[in-house]
Amino acid sequence: MHVIMGDTLNLIGQLNPEFAQEIFEDAQKNGTIHTILDKDGKSPKYFYLDIENIDMVKFGKLKDNIEQL
Repeated sequence: MHVIMGDTLNLIGQLNPEFAQEIFEDAQKNGTIHTILDKDGKSPKYFYLDIENIDMVKFGKLKDNIEQL
C-alpha cells in the first residue's frame, strides 16, 4: 500500500493530469481518501490517499517530465 499526500497528487496533476485523475478516481471508488482536520477538528486541512498499486510505467513517465523541467 502507498500513501499519497494531497500536495504530491497536485504535483502529479501538474505533470500528468490524466494519471492524477486516475489515481484520485481509484481512491474515490475504493473509499480510501482521508482528511486531516485542523487543530479544532472542524475544517479539512489536508488530505491523503491510500493506494493499493501505482502503475510504475506511468509513474516513470512522470520522472521523464520532471527531468525536462
